[in-house]
Amino acid sequence: MVNRAATIHSYEHFLATHNPVLRKSHGVFYSPQPVVNYIVRAVDEILRKEFNLRDGIADNVQFLDPAMGTGFFFAEVIRQVYARFSLKYGQKMWNNFAANDLLSRLHGFEVLKNSLFDCPSAVNRPLAGDRLFA
Repeated sequence: MVNRAATIHSYEHFLATHNPVLRKSHGVFYSPQPVVNYIVRAVDEILRKEFNLRDGIADNVQFLDPAMGTGFFFAEVIRQVYARFSLKYGQKMWNNFAANDLLSRLHGFEVLKNSLFDCPSAVNRPLAGDRLFA
């Protein structure tokens, strides 16, 4: 398990020290986990209520994160989709759904390539059913 406080501290330090001119000119900032959780839940609710997608973010929706950093938004999307999917279809179908459907709908870009170092870890943990943070 990854220690949440250590991860946040190291990423905030990285953002403050790694190419601060590029960071400022591109508006690169860290999104705290509670903010990420809220945004993903809000998008899910809008998709269900305003667009009549019964499964919300678990439906056939494309995700674009133009500033993906360490991948926390995608990790939260995966967690929330997993929660809904596993209730509806059960755990056994999750691996096939994640590999053949969900992952192909996650698209991200990042201007600070070094921040992508933690992204595979952030995204792979919820895919494996683990919690990202202790």
